[in-house]
Amino acid sequence: MSNLFYKIIYAFFKINRLGAMKVITEINKILKLDDDQIQLVKSHLIKVTLSKNNQFLKSDSRNDKIGFIERGLLRSYSYDDVGNEITHDFFQEGSFFTDLNSYFNNSLSKVFIETLVECDLYVLNRTSIDILKNKIPEWVIFEQIYRAQISMCLLDFQRKIIHSSSSDSFTLFSKSYNQAFNSAPKKHIASFLGVSPFTLSRIKI
Repeated sequence: MSNLFYKIIYAFFKINRLGAMKVITEINKILKLDDDQIQLVKSHLIKVTLSKNNQFLKSDSRNDKIGFIERGLLRSYSYDDVGNEITHDFFQEGSFFTDLNSYFNNSLSKVFIETLVECDLYVLNRTSIDILKNKIPEWVIFEQIYRAQISMCLLDFQRKIIHSSSSDSFTLFSKSYNQAFNSAPKKHIASFLGVSPFTLSRIKI
C-alpha cells in the first residue's frame, strides 16, 4: 500500500486519540485516573458524528447515554402548551451533556436535545458506565460532583438574569455561553433568556 494510505490512517487514529484525551482531561479535573483507568474509559467511548439539526435525544424516550462534545454545539428544549419551543440550555465544546433528570432517575425525558451545527461526539452508554462504576469505585463521586457543578452553573445563571435587564442578560450570556453566542440562532438565545426575538434584535453589544 502507498505511503499516503498509511499517512491517512495514522492521521485518523491520531485525531481520534486526541479527541478521546479531551474526555479524559475533563474527567481528570475531578477524578484523577491512572493509566489503566484511562485506557478502560477510552475503550468504552463511542465516536459519533451528527449532522446539523439532528436529535441526540427525543422527548418521551428513556435517556441511557451521556455525551461529550469534541466539536459542535447542542441545545435542550421542549414545547409549551401552545406549541412554542422553549430552549432550556446550550451545550458547548469540551463538556459533557445529557438530560440529567431522565438519566439519573431512569425516567422518560421531558426534553429534546438537538445539534445546532455538525457535531463530533463521544458517547458513553449506560452499560459502559455501569462497567466503569464497577471497575473505578470513584466514578460515582465524579458523577455526583459533575452533576452538581452543571446544575449549579445553570441555576446561578438563571438567578442572575431574573434580576437583570434584557441588555444585561444578553451581555452575561455572551460571556457565559461564548460559543452559543456566536453560533446559535438568535431565536433560541431569545427563548433561553426569556425575551422576544424582537427585543433581542434591538440589543447591541
